[in-house]
Amino acid sequence: MISQAKRGAVIPQTGKTRIKIYIDDDVLESFENIVTLLAMVIKRL
Repeated sequence: MISQAKRGAVIPQTGKTRIKIYIDDDVLESFENIVTLLAMVIKRL
């Protein structure tokens, strides 16, 4: 059974391309902080 398994998405995404990138930890942390602050601002609206 498992030998007949196929790799990839169960439902293919049309119009989307998967990419894999490496980001510095500092850049990722800054992005997370910005998103967290924006979420807090949106909750107050």
